[in-house]
This record gives sequence, C-alpha cells and structure tokens, in this order.
Amino acid sequence: MRNARRLTEGAVLLAIYAVLLLSSMYIPLLGLLTTFVLPLPFIIFTMRHHIRYTAVLLVAASGVTFILSSPLNIINTILSGLTGIVIGWMYQRGKGQVETFLASTVVILLNFVVLYVVSVKFLEFDMLQQLRTTMEESLQQAEKFAKLTGSANTQSIDQFRKVMDTVQYLLPAMFVMGAAMLAFVTQAVTVPILKKLRLSVPPWPPFRDIQLPRHLLLLYIVILLVSIFVRPAEKSFLYMALLNANIIFQFLTALHGLAFLAYFAHVRGYPKAVPIVAGILGFLIPILFSIYSFLGIIDLGFSLRRLLKRA
Repeated sequence: MRNARRLTEGAVLLAIYAVLLLSSMYIPLLGLLTTFVLPLPFIIFTMRHHIRYTAVLLVAASGVTFILSSPLNIINTILSGLTGIVIGWMYQRGKGQVETFLASTVVILLNFVVLYVVSVKFLEFDMLQQLRTTMEESLQQAEKFAKLTGSANTQSIDQFRKVMDTVQYLLPAMFVMGAAMLAFVTQAVTVPILKKLRLSVPPWPPFRDIQLPRHLLLLYIVILLVSIFVRPAEKSFLYMALLNANIIFQFLTALHGLAFLAYFAHVRGYPKAVPIVAGILGFLIPILFSIYSFLGIIDLGFSLRRLLKRA
C-alpha cells in the first residue's frame, strides 16, 4: 500500500515536472518563472520520502526530458533535480533557510562547473573562450572605427581593454553570485507553495539577524595581506584567485553591513523603509557600497550589535 502511494505520488509529480518543463521552454513570460519552480517536484518528493526514491524520480524525469525535448535539456533537468533534492533534504532534516541556501548554492555552483567541463570536453564549446573572443573582436572593431573617424584615443582603448580583462578575471566570482542568486530565487518562489501544501518549512530569519561567521573575517584579512605583500603577477592563477575572492568577500561584508544597519534601525525604532532605501542606494552608489562593506567588517571584528544591546 505504501509503495503504491509512493509510486502514484511520484507519477503525479513527474507529470507536473513535464508541464513545468514544457512551460519553461515554450511560454516566454511564464517560462521565466517556471524555470525557478522546476526543482519543486523534487523538493516535495524528498521531503515526503527517502532521498533514494527521489533519485529514481530524477532518472525518470531525465527520460521524460529526453522524449519531450532535446538531449541537452537533460542537463537542465539534472541541475533542477539535484537542487530540489538538496533543498528538500535540508528541510527534511529541519535545517534553517540560511543553511539550505548555502547548501543549494554550493550544489548549483558545482553543477555550473560540471556543465562547463562537459561543454568543453564533449561538445567542444568553451563558453569562456567564446566570450573572450567576442570581446576581443568588439575591441578590434572599436579600434578600426576610431581610426576611420579620426578619433582614435589610445588611452581610452587601453582603459577599455583593462576593463575587458577584469571582466574575464571575475568570471568565477560571477558564477558564484549567479549560483547564489538562482538558489535564493528558487527558495523564495517555492517556499510559499510548500506552505500551501502544508509541508513544514522553516521561516527566513529577519534580515537584521543575519550574521556572517567571524572566522570569515580572518580569512578575508589573510586575502588582503597576501594581495598587499605578495603582489602576484597579472594574469597569474594567484592574481585571479585573490581578485575573485576579494570581490566575493566585499559583497558578503557589505551584506553584513546592511544587516547591521537594519538591526540598528530596529533597535532605534526607525521606519523599516530606512534600511531598504539604504540598501538600494548602496547598489547604486559605489562609495556607499564600500562604506557598508567596511561597516560589516567592523561589526564582525568588534560585535557592534553587542555594544548596542548594552547601550
């Protein structure tokens, strides 16, 4: 009886996944939303049953994907399935939203890496190399146009080339942030649906209570010291690793700083709109973003929240 119920539920969720997959492929506006809902059937099945049964569901979903669309879309199904399995497993274990977010981000990032390796090794398509080639061609066309119009400016072209190089160096950080964004949106979209189904889902903690682990500050300090005193050669692996790590930590500490501002506004009784407006301005004005990052570092190092509680 139990196996029959599990089989029936799996078949229903498989059919739902097929509908979501077709919607994401053929309905432009709705497809954008359904892309983030694709992990939902796997989340539900994992929360209700053992993870090994969800693995069977993933295999079946891959087969359905092969029948309904091109074999390349199986990669999308595997990405959605693994993400859903991890999120569902974390919820089943009673983990919080932040822990679930971190776990799903890691899984999505690993999927990105595997997808890139498969693309290079088996499809002979290097997305990063293609991007470099496209940017280089754009620069060459800009140089030709500048010479034809007589407005060639060597300094401007060199600056543009440096910007292009920096963008290429920061691709790993972009992968990390892209994975984090995908994980966050997936959780934000699926949680209300799970609650409607009366599944036990932990609430997100208030933004003001979010704090980074203090040991991350030590790691960030090490990265800064290495960047200052070692000064690795440009285009070297160490240079790119430090650059990407610095960008990621700046974003994390700025987020921590914004959380502290929200906490400060809450303690002082300021309107909730104050930290929201501050956050929007921080992403629009670079100097504010740097200030928030510095504030996050100070709070990590000296526990400003604890001082506020004593005040």
